[in-house]
Amino acid sequence: MRGPQPEFDFFDFEEAQRFLAAADDEWRPMFTLARSNCWTMAT
Repeated sequence: MRGPQPEFDFFDFEEAQRFLAAADDEWRPMFTLARSNCWTMAT
């Protein structure tokens, strides 16, 4: 049984890589960790 389609449009892998490449050096580790945690929890 499937739930309703989420209203949020999540990044695909290519978009996430571009986002991390554009992030400031100061923030990149936090965004990388958040991305890794989200993808780990989704599987």
